[in-house]
Formats: sequence, C-alpha cells, structure tokens
Amino acid sequence: MKIYLIGMPGAGKSTIGREIALRKKFPFFDLDKEIEKEEGKSVSEIFSQSGESYFREIESRTLVKISNTAESFVMATGGGAPCFHGNMNLMLQNGFTVFLDPPLDLIERRLSESRTRPLINAQSEVPLLKRLEDLLNKRTPFYKQAKLRIADNINVTDRIIQLLPNNFPD
Repeated sequence: MKIYLIGMPGAGKSTIGREIALRKKFPFFDLDKEIEKEEGKSVSEIFSQSGESYFREIESRTLVKISNTAESFVMATGGGAPCFHGNMNLMLQNGFTVFLDPPLDLIERRLSESRTRPLINAQSEVPLLKRLEDLLNKRTPFYKQAKLRIADNINVTDRIIQLLPNNFPD
C-alpha cells in the first residue's frame, strides 16, 4: 500500500501525491520536505553547504526509513531519488511506482517560476529546456522502470487511482 511518485522536478509529484493521499486516506510524504525537517535546512542549503553527494545519502536514508516504518502512504520523491543508491529497486520492491512524465515545455514553465530547485537554478549559459532534456535523458533509464507512466497532464489523479493494482483498497 505504498505509492511512490517519481519524475522530473516540476512534474507535479507533490500536488498529485497530496490529492491521491487525500482520496485514498493514506499519509502523504514529500521526500524533500522530510529531509528538510530532518536536516533543519532547505534542500538548496544542503546542496550549497554540503554538496549533492551528501544530499543523496540523506535522501536515500530518509527513503529507507519511511519505507520501513510506514505501512501505507503516498510519497512524492525528489526528481533524482530513483537514480541513486538503489532507491528505484527499493521502491519497486516495496510498493507501486508511478512515473509522472508531462511534456518538458510544461515542466519548463513551472520551473521558470521557481527559485528553490538547486539542480535547475544553478547558474548556467545553457537554456533551461536544454538542461531539462539532458537531465531527463540521464534519468529515463530509472524512471522507465516504474510500474505506471502518465505522459500528459489530463485527469492524472483519477487515472492513477483507477490504474492502481487491485490490492490497493479504496
């Protein structure tokens, strides 16, 4: 009864995750928010002060802890979470994984309004859309292992709930 939402930053994992959790009456976890609570700093601060490698260690440890202690939940993972420390295998073994894969131009619009995404907001001469394409290409081998892929932004919550395996009660 564990549902993991994976995908690019700005794919809608937190928003859709909250909606699914509310409708299924499951607890909701935003992995980045859980890390921020544990560390007492924002994800951006962790990246800038301790680096990505440290963040990925904390991210994996937090994912394991929640996965091992909570019986049922919906979790919005960070965009890179499936790509490090065997996290994708852990999610596949412990629950139902959903890859939210809206068009990159939609993600670009969402992210261009955000200032809290460390890998996206890093100073760069490369346009955001190109950086997103490169990031998606690197992460796709992990993302495509998900049990379900939603490749648009139409009735996403309803469709995910309808496509959950039968052992996920309403």
